[in-house]
Amino acid sequence: MEIVASKNILLEYFDLLIPKQKTETEKSLQATIENNNNKIKFSSDYLEFLEFFFLEKGNHYLDFFQTFVMNCFTENRIISFTSVVTSLDENEIIINCFNHNYNDYSFYISKHLNQKIKNSLSTNACTLENVQKPNQDWLVLSVLSGNVVDVDYSNFSNQRELSDFIGLIPRLSKKIEQIEIIDSYFNTGNHNLVYENLKSSKSKVKCFTRISTAENKALKRKLIKEYFGKRKTSVSFSSDTKITHERKIRIGNLVVEFTHDLAEIKPQNKNWTIYLKVCDLKTQLFKENTNKYNAR
Repeated sequence: MEIVASKNILLEYFDLLIPKQKTETEKSLQATIENNNNKIKFSSDYLEFLEFFFLEKGNHYLDFFQTFVMNCFTENRIISFTSVVTSLDENEIIINCFNHNYNDYSFYISKHLNQKIKNSLSTNACTLENVQKPNQDWLVLSVLSGNVVDVDYSNFSNQRELSDFIGLIPRLSKKIEQIEIIDSYFNTGNHNLVYENLKSSKSKVKCFTRISTAENKALKRKLIKEYFGKRKTSVSFSSDTKITHERKIRIGNLVVEFTHDLAEIKPQNKNWTIYLKVCDLKTQLFKENTNKYNAR
């Protein structure tokens, strides 16, 4: 993942390096900045802007910043480039930095709300002061921290809140053109909040499901393709019960796992949890499992 961090986020992080009691949000921020799977992105003009900012804060902060950049370079965690379009406007500098060679699962983190950047980057922005489980800011920060993100029925007071949260998940990706789903049953319909938030996506949908001797394969394929869209949907089957009881969704390197049938993910049900993580290993295991399904 890639991060463009605001000046105040970096300042907050440097202050967190001093031993003290930390909130859960502060712990997540520190984990985000120090996560080896996250690369910090700097354009030449943004780097110059930040150096001037920390110099104004005092030489010790400038030392913190320069040491931080040097350490990240050593760890191969810096993406740096010379700005093609230079600007004196902080917002434009940040947006240009973010958009340069944009990779999927890239995010901007700020301490305070910046409406111009928020409008420009949409679901790829996190405002630290707004972090509250299970909102967008919390979700982005939690994903970036590198931990497995989890929510359950207790985090949502009504169906609208749950639907809004599920709708955030596919929008974290801006480049993935395909969503893959492993589900034994594929109980489709308006009652399935998960699928309702996926079917409106323009992405292709690859479905992997089990087939029993009592089921009609052609009919099951037809119903799934009609639900998600005939032209963008493919369906593969397996009769191996050892591999078909998973309930997982993959969107690029983001893997989402469900502990209950997807049609039963509702606030009124008290027996489900959703786990998600951007993870190379989980992605590889997902791919290995789907290879065991047959498209015929």
